[in-house]
Amino acid sequence: MKQEKNKKRPPKQKKHLEDESTPKTSIVEKDEKSPEEKKITVDAPSAHKNPLTETVDNIEEGVRVVSEKTAEITGKLFQQMKDGVSKAYSSSSKLLSELTHTAQNYADKYKTDLEIKKINKERELMVTRLGKEIHQHFLLKGTVSNAWFDEPDMVAFIRKIKKSEAEMIHIGNKLDKTKVD
Repeated sequence: MKQEKNKKRPPKQKKHLEDESTPKTSIVEKDEKSPEEKKITVDAPSAHKNPLTETVDNIEEGVRVVSEKTAEITGKLFQQMKDGVSKAYSSSSKLLSELTHTAQNYADKYKTDLEIKKINKERELMVTRLGKEIHQHFLLKGTVSNAWFDEPDMVAFIRKIKKSEAEMIHIGNKLDKTKVD
């Protein structure tokens, strides 16, 4: 009876991921140490691939393509960032230069404005003093002669007034030039 039971059982099959229809190729090798031949069975390349193998191959190809595209996109992005930073630096340098130039112009303008005001104040004081001198001379002498204006002290004083006026004109011309630039 035991023999009958053994006959009824089908032989155990190994579960393969590979399709049973995958063609096989046999290779015969001889071992140098023994005279026996070894037979090795290898899958032959065919048009019928296992769906799992095919999926793995497709994923590998997809990863390769994505890697290539990622490198290309990253390169383009890096170049665009590099160009953007370069343009921003150039623009900010120009802007800073213009601001510095403008600030310097204003500083010069207001400095010269202050100089003009200072010189003008000194000139006004000198003119007022000259007027007082002329008035006092008139009160003492009853007249103001041309000879009195030729005295060395009076000539030096009048030259000092003219010099301050010339200096104001010079500074004013500088201001006019700055406003044109």
